[in-house]
Amino acid sequence: MANITFTIPSVLNHGGGEKKTDISADSLVDAFVKISEIMGDDFKRRVLESDGTPRSLINIYINGKNA
Repeated sequence: MANITFTIPSVLNHGGGEKKTDISADSLVDAFVKISEIMGDDFKRRVLESDGTPRSLINIYINGKNA
C-alpha cells in the first residue's frame, strides 16, 4: 500500500483554496476512487473519464516528476 498526496486546486475544490489530501491505496486507480469518495460526484465527473481513468488534463506526478 502506498501513501499518495493529492493536491487539489481551488477550481476543483469549489473555490475553497488549494487542498492537500493524503490517501493510502494499492494502486493509482484505487487512489482516485478514494479521493472521489471524499471530494464528491462533481470532482469525479470533472477529473475522471467514465471508465475511471484520469482525464488527459489531469497532471500526475510521481516522486516529483510528471508521469
